[in-house]
Amino acid sequence: MANLYSVIYLDGYYYAVESGSYIRNWKRQSEFSITAVTTRVQWTDRGPGVRSYNMVLLVQDWATNSLPYKQGVTQTFAQQVTNLEASYNKRATKLTFYDPFGNRPYDNVAGANTSVYFVNMVQEIPKYAGNNKVVCTYQIELIDSNDAFV
Repeated sequence: MANLYSVIYLDGYYYAVESGSYIRNWKRQSEFSITAVTTRVQWTDRGPGVRSYNMVLLVQDWATNSLPYKQGVTQTFAQQVTNLEASYNKRATKLTFYDPFGNRPYDNVAGANTSVYFVNMVQEIPKYAGNNKVVCTYQIELIDSNDAFV
């Protein structure tokens, strides 16, 4: 099994992933039909499908002895927020992405690594945040950028 990290790499920067929030979803486009007189199911396989990646990022200043810091999240809270929002604002732009397993999305057709589009982001200030602990969470969604999947 691959190594599991507590971080992702997105668009040149590392971000901590909240434990238990990472979901990689494959969605295969398919069609089926049922005839009224006789039951007939028709299945159309549209290839490997579109992969989406959903997770919650935990943005805060990390102590130098923390696991996220040791795995690359060395930026300040403000730098992480600025870079994450700048990545989201890049419309129709392919971004480099490594998941918590250290893997990039893979194009099965071309046999090469591919990138992602940043399609959704929700910012939240958790209940445990305060003056002594500045923290935000970002629920994000990324999808494969490979046109063969669409």
